[in-house]
Amino acid sequence: MIRTIALNDAVRYGTLLKKIEEETDFLLLEPDERNTSKEHIEKMIEMFLK
Repeated sequence: MIRTIALNDAVRYGTLLKKIEEETDFLLLEPDERNTSKEHIEKMIEMFLK
């Protein structure tokens, strides 16, 4: 099922981003270059939802 991301998805979304960055060479950022703190991811999600 596909649904809109919500603020309470921040931890899981951060984990997903980190895993994707570890498994591919085709992204702009390398693993651990992105801030994956819960607070930062929540701000990203808020921007996505606007």
